[in-house]
Amino acid sequence: MKAKIICIIVMTLLITTALPSVGTMTNKDITVKPISTSTVVWSDNFDSYTAGNPLNGQGGWDTWDLDPQLTCYVSDNYSHSPSNSMELNYKGYYWTDMVHLFYGIDSGVWNLTVWQYVPGTMMGHSVLHLFHTYEHGKPHSQSHLGLALQANIDTGKFCDWRNGNSLPLIIDEWVKIRVEIDFEQDIVTAYYNDTLLESISWSSGGEKKLACINPNNEAIISSDSYFDDFSLEGEIGTESDLHCYGELDFGKVKPGATVEDNFIVQNQGISLLDWEINETPEWGEWSFEPNEGTDLGPYEPVTVNVQVVAPNEKDTFTGKLKIVNSENPDDYEIINIKLSTSRDRTIQNPFLNWLHSHPNMFPILRQLLGL
Repeated sequence: MKAKIICIIVMTLLITTALPSVGTMTNKDITVKPISTSTVVWSDNFDSYTAGNPLNGQGGWDTWDLDPQLTCYVSDNYSHSPSNSMELNYKGYYWTDMVHLFYGIDSGVWNLTVWQYVPGTMMGHSVLHLFHTYEHGKPHSQSHLGLALQANIDTGKFCDWRNGNSLPLIIDEWVKIRVEIDFEQDIVTAYYNDTLLESISWSSGGEKKLACINPNNEAIISSDSYFDDFSLEGEIGTESDLHCYGELDFGKVKPGATVEDNFIVQNQGISLLDWEINETPEWGEWSFEPNEGTDLGPYEPVTVNVQVVAPNEKDTFTGKLKIVNSENPDDYEIINIKLSTSRDRTIQNPFLNWLHSHPNMFPILRQLLGL
């Protein structure tokens, strides 16, 4: 009997030791992985545009540094999916240099797919650049490139022109180009016609994000080539997720002046987003277009145009805008604001005004007065 009791005690101790956390588990012991799914967040087959029209200003497409003379045209000469495509060409003195900006493509794994058609009669180059750093009108550098793909009819190669990695160029048929960017590993992998071209560093020490894609023909005389059926796919959360990009730094302005700027609102989740601006600075007279939105889909950037009438006194003003998810007030973004008003240097003296209106009279006096 004594042996039986000892056995029971030992078994109880063993069970207690083996299950130390039973009845004491806390939320910190549970890791909940956000629900996400792979989703095509952007695509363009050019079929909703009119053939023969400039692509600039349509479907989120801009030209390099917003120079309208660098636009390409929508074409129905060839298409991968009926009935239009993007035609790169050299028209007059201007080459084709298109840009499509992206925001919030900076984590996880993303795949860009596009189809390219190079006629056997093409001259020159047909190029697809992917940049991790780009802003219209800001300084540009080759170091901002994440990938530089080139179809070169002269060499008969499809290559990365920076390092020489190449495959035989395929002409007179549509060929799939697929690019996979792994932001966690900082690796970009490029495939041409489902054949590996290269796998290299994406940012090379720069920014780990996709800033834009840039189809172009490299500022040289090149005849027609075509892109069609772009798509960008990655894993995003199922819940709506508000993000904003940009800041409002108006610099120095005259008291009472009206100045303008803009910022971007974007939903980085699958569920539709309702948003609104619910906090503005107390100084100035503010207006926004739009000031709210409903049913914003995933990765559909909205440009919010901002106009403010500066205060009449001379000072430096700071503040913030608060943009919120209308259905989840804990999901919000802050846009920082800065504006400085300078002294109004308008000349009020009648004699000095008269001197300004007669610039050729009394040159010595004008020099002494600093006019």
